[in-house]
Amino acid sequence: SLLSDEYKGKWAGTEGQSSGRRILQSMKARRSSGEDHDKPFKPPVTVGWMPTCECSDNEGDARCVVLDPFAGSGTTLLEAYNNGRDSIGVDLKKDHAEIAAGRIRKEGDFQEGLDEFQ
Repeated sequence: SLLSDEYKGKWAGTEGQSSGRRILQSMKARRSSGEDHDKPFKPPVTVGWMPTCECSDNEGDARCVVLDPFAGSGTTLLEAYNNGRDSIGVDLKKDHAEIAAGRIRKEGDFQEGLDEFQ
């Protein structure tokens, strides 16, 4: 064998702690108990919108504006809208800006200012 005796078990898959073997055992156990066996690991928990600064919601105070210099699909802009904030999104790729504008038109409840996005 090309592998030394020290690493033979790890690379040959004979080690009892093999991660592939543990995943298969977990999937079989979930399948037999009727649980979701296609996704043996829990999905990551998202914490949602977390402001990075404090903004005043008092009338007459300066409005807070969220700037997303990498707007992509517009998720940050939608979250800003859902939290009552104005937002500005920038993306170098025109197709990304078009995707974001389309998503905002569809999911957001407004039209104002989207012309500037294009």
